[in-house]
Amino acid sequence: MGMGFSKNKLLLLLLLPIFSCHNPSNTDPIHEDATPSKYKHLLSQYKQLSFDTLKVFAVSNPDSIGYRFRGKRLDSADIALLPQEILQSEFGYRKLYACYVFNTDGPTVGMITRVPAEYNSNTLKLLIFDTLQGTITDVVELASDWGDAGDYSYKNALLVANKGLLKLFIDYTEGHDSDEENDSSVYRKTNFYQLGLKNGRCDTMARNTEALIAIFKNMKW
Repeated sequence: MGMGFSKNKLLLLLLLPIFSCHNPSNTDPIHEDATPSKYKHLLSQYKQLSFDTLKVFAVSNPDSIGYRFRGKRLDSADIALLPQEILQSEFGYRKLYACYVFNTDGPTVGMITRVPAEYNSNTLKLLIFDTLQGTITDVVELASDWGDAGDYSYKNALLVANKGLLKLFIDYTEGHDSDEENDSSVYRKTNFYQLGLKNGRCDTMARNTEALIAIFKNMKW
């Protein structure tokens, strides 16, 4: 490498061409030939998607017509196949929505699912599903949008698919606002993460690096 050329800058330069081609389509059939039959109906509820990059974001009214991740409501039989951490909602209702399914590495597919949050089902999670074993191997929260009495938090994700490899870039912000001029409790904090999918699991690869901060600096959701 040239003198002073960091790994973070190299990562940013490699990713910039990918970010410029945001071309989701539904032309890449998912690999589900060997999927156990009881899961095939569940998978069929998701819209198939192929993409280079995909922005995932939450809104306060996710049932709005035109919201990309509105999804299709799952019935009780399909919901019963999902992980307990999704089913055991502390908020007392179980409205889950199938949004998109796409190929990842090996025999796994990614299932973007809208799940319950405090006020409605406006949190988006990525389920990694092994089509051979018929099991969900990992769950990652991609997007959320919450606020209450001055406290707030939100999360967004950028998914990058390149030659069968999936990387996730996530920013998470939390804070507190106040109308009081001298309120010392006002704050705002944002963390940035890069995750990579390997062998059915998403692992953290980087956090709050210069490259990650640069990626999200001018991102429009």
